[in-house]
Amino acid sequence: MKTRSILVVAMAASAVCSSQAMALIQYNDGGTYDITTTSNDDVWVDWQKPAMGTTVNVQNGGAVTSPYKMQAFEDSVVNVYGGSISNYLAYGSSRLSISDGSAGYLDTYDSSQVLLTGGSAGSIDAYDNSQITLAGGSLTGELWAFDYSAVDVSMGHLMTIVLYDSSQMLFTGGSVQYHILVSGGQASVSGGTIIGDFHVSGGQATWSGGLVGGNLAAAGNGVLTIEGSSFAVDGTPIGYGSLYSMLGGGWTNEPHRQLTRTLLNGDPIDSNFFIGQNASIVLVPEPATLALLAIGGIALVRRKRHTST
Repeated sequence: MKTRSILVVAMAASAVCSSQAMALIQYNDGGTYDITTTSNDDVWVDWQKPAMGTTVNVQNGGAVTSPYKMQAFEDSVVNVYGGSISNYLAYGSSRLSISDGSAGYLDTYDSSQVLLTGGSAGSIDAYDNSQITLAGGSLTGELWAFDYSAVDVSMGHLMTIVLYDSSQMLFTGGSVQYHILVSGGQASVSGGTIIGDFHVSGGQATWSGGLVGGNLAAAGNGVLTIEGSSFAVDGTPIGYGSLYSMLGGGWTNEPHRQLTRTLLNGDPIDSNFFIGQNASIVLVPEPATLALLAIGGIALVRRKRHTST
């Protein structure tokens, strides 16, 4: 595949002017292009050009400035190695990778993918079956996931994560400044740090590792499953099972209770928790404890059988 270094202001790719106030730059021939200067026009990659796989690299000094934006379609690839993109819209099976530099708001649709390993981005709204992966860098705004979109966070720093519909999230590392809110779908938290609160107001979430600095809250029909051992509420050891609302109303009207002890991966639990409406927090033993309980149950059955004979 041919490789080209293109100055955007030269408009070496095809450009269509829709008015004197706005020009549209298109890259759609399967080549590789470098953006190295500032563009005051919209930039479209592979619009109505399936299976081309055109690649656009935003290098240091390159920029697509507001109010203009970059839009990626079909199987195109956009790499941000430096510079900046003010706004970005992704469709089809397009891929965006940010390893340095910055991007503003990102809207993703269809089966598009975003990978952040460095640099920064603003907010992300993920729709359809799009995939968002954060393995470094930072997100200075909020990440909202809708429909069947998937979120995978292993490193980096975010402000807020919100899940709706049937979206899914794996959170194994990194940090969240404010809160994770699960209003639908499924979430698994097994590492990292939630500096703020962990709320489940719909859907299901599992917490088996990582630190939560704020409160735990379950509301609506939400279910928060916590995998660990030796749980205690307000200092009193309790068994495994489900915890429910004390007053039956909204979680904000509930008296606070404190959950302590140890998560599956060994991280400590020390969080106030609130449960409202029909929600629940389910305490589940970690595998070693579960195995001991199973062995104990088998021994008890054998003992009863021996006694009966």
